[in-house]
Amino acid sequence: MFKLIKRVLLSFGSLTLVGLGIGAYYIYKWTQNSNKNKKSENSNNSTIIDNSNSQLEISNDIRYYKPKNVTRVGHWNILNFGGTTSNKGGLKVTAIAQAIIKTKLDLVGLTEINYKNGDKVGRIVKTMNELDPNSKWESIIQPIEDSNPSSNNATKEQIAIIYKSINLMPEAFNNNKIGASFGTQHANDENNVQRSFKRPIFGALFKEKESDKRVITVFGHLDSPDVKKDTDENDSKYSGQGTQEVFEAERLANAFDYYSSLTTQNASIIFGGDTNIKTPNNDLFLTPEFKNRKIVNYYGDMSLNQAKNASTSSKYEYYETSLGSKSGYANAYDKILFKENDLNIITEVEKLNDQDIKYRKSWFKLDLVNSFKDGFFDKNEMIKLWKQSPSYKTHTDYNDFQIIRSQISDHTLVWVDYVK
Repeated sequence: MFKLIKRVLLSFGSLTLVGLGIGAYYIYKWTQNSNKNKKSENSNNSTIIDNSNSQLEISNDIRYYKPKNVTRVGHWNILNFGGTTSNKGGLKVTAIAQAIIKTKLDLVGLTEINYKNGDKVGRIVKTMNELDPNSKWESIIQPIEDSNPSSNNATKEQIAIIYKSINLMPEAFNNNKIGASFGTQHANDENNVQRSFKRPIFGALFKEKESDKRVITVFGHLDSPDVKKDTDENDSKYSGQGTQEVFEAERLANAFDYYSSLTTQNASIIFGGDTNIKTPNNDLFLTPEFKNRKIVNYYGDMSLNQAKNASTSSKYEYYETSLGSKSGYANAYDKILFKENDLNIITEVEKLNDQDIKYRKSWFKLDLVNSFKDGFFDKNEMIKLWKQSPSYKTHTDYNDFQIIRSQISDHTLVWVDYVK
């Protein structure tokens, strides 16, 4: 009996030792794999964002992630396009074309195109079709005759809308025209001074080929910020703003009415533009003029991604879209406003509560400031193109940020999604 008990105990002990050995082996393998994964993640061009919820480590794959069931509409102020640096094959055109495709846009409005240089947008479209021929990119250009005759030629600009023709088809408004401008009509500003838009905004009606739904996309570059010397402009009730850009921003609510009147379709409306309304004045787009029309400001509540323990000047950096003069981002000038009507346009709150974890963590803007460092652009390719630029000879000492800001844009690309 004793021998039997001993034999059982010995067998049990052996099994225990084997079990411990196997357990130790798998713990070791798990530790090794965990360390390997951490190394892989850390080398995957990631950025730490300290927002109101947690520290998120975001790779470019997640930052620009796009679900298959959405259409993405963007806006980009592309800084003085049409000048000497806007040649096909150059840094500016190449970077703009690559960025639009890599951020998975279906349609984008481009602003700050130099007056009478709208045809040069064809260089971007041609480059995009070389990179992505299956999408069959096409464009609509704001006519030069739509400019405000009271503005001088240095102030006048044009707007372009580039879109995937395999997914979207432009349709004529009630006046049988493709595209329409708004803003030459006069109205009173906050001081009862008659004003109009320095640069009229431009929009076009599109039909989703897959769902047959309609959307009007409108884009604009509003008057520059602050009070301009030798003009009839005054300080606005919004701190740090002039009455001209505030007038134009407030009139965007009326622009939604205008574009709605141009079609009998129950078309949704999306506006994207460089409003030049500073970050602290974001509430301008939350006034009754907008809310009563059911116009939504995509990032109306900036506390959602407010940085923890940050200074006042940087706590809303996640939302800032204009580049600073020396580094980083400066202001949340570039807004996305929309009226849903027949479409489900995804708000920031809806995205943050989406079942798709990757989509919840995705951004609404291109991180242009870090686009060389994080691998979004091939830095070697961009530096090579920079050295071929006419500007290189007099600016050989430019760092990455200076190249990006002067040669690509001083604003970044922003977007919003809607369900197809």
